[in-house]
Amino acid sequence: GSSKRHEVSCLRPCAKHSEPNAAMRAALAWPSHGPLSGCLRSARSDAWRKFSAAPRLEVQRAGERGPSNRLTTPLQAAPASLRGPKQSSSSSPSSAPPPWEEVPPEEISYSMVIYDCSRNGRAQAAADWLEDMAASPFKPNFFAFHAVIMGFAEGGRAKEAGGYLDRMLAEGLQPGVASYNAVINCCSKVGDTEGAVRWFESMVEHGVAPTTGSFNAVLRNFARSGDVKSALRWLERMSSARPSVSPNQTSYTSAIRSCAKAVPRQETQATLLFRQMRSMKLFPSASTLDALEEALGGVEPRNELCLSLGIDPDEVMRQRHRRNEDHKESRLSRGGIGWAR
Repeated sequence: GSSKRHEVSCLRPCAKHSEPNAAMRAALAWPSHGPLSGCLRSARSDAWRKFSAAPRLEVQRAGERGPSNRLTTPLQAAPASLRGPKQSSSSSPSSAPPPWEEVPPEEISYSMVIYDCSRNGRAQAAADWLEDMAASPFKPNFFAFHAVIMGFAEGGRAKEAGGYLDRMLAEGLQPGVASYNAVINCCSKVGDTEGAVRWFESMVEHGVAPTTGSFNAVLRNFARSGDVKSALRWLERMSSARPSVSPNQTSYTSAIRSCAKAVPRQETQATLLFRQMRSMKLFPSASTLDALEEALGGVEPRNELCLSLGIDPDEVMRQRHRRNEDHKESRLSRGGIGWAR
């Protein structure tokens, strides 16, 4: 029991530690046979369950606190070589080998350490472990590259995130939409409109269908710069994409904000966008109303337009206040820090 617990702790270092220690390196070299083989197989299965559940757990937690750029791609999106064999409907569940027996334990170990470093804000440490993995007989997989890309993207290091995305492609691995979106979002956050557009086009070129989030990341750049023409073109491109992507509340908010930032302000276009948004049964957020207020030049014209379309602007603002208060209480109950930090 103690040996099993020790290997699990080595396979996936505690989030409190700043970096995996020497025990991790020793665990990578442990054999899968001998007197401890039973403990190792059991520990390996525990590590696999954590390995396969970690990104999905991230989705659930991120959903509790709003949009997130964290590791949001489930392991099921990874290549079959990483997921393990698909079980045929004709074979019985008991006859299929467990997935952790199909993936080398060293590959799981490296991947979990890279993932832990990335999600704890140590992108460079994650990249260093990926280099160690590349130098070993166990080459970096989809999961490992994705973790490093997300780590750099969260830290606002668009050049490094894009570099590992390029390297992933050079290694013959197909990045998923989450990897592309992370780099596009990062470019958008640092104000690199050209980079965001370039990675979006690369995603399409490689046969990865963009999501609403992909388009929204590009639209945010035009919102900040007041480029109404480009914002409208990309909003139209969403509907003409194949498969079609429906604009959401955030899409229209960015387009309206571009009207507000334009010189001079595009009041007529902002009004048309807001009416179009309502015709699509989309309800505005407080951020939408803030952008509309700026575009129309005041609270009164904004409220008049909202009321004409059956929207109570005061209630929208009260909802934002309630959400902020709930978020504040939630942070206090957790000791004032985010769950992943």
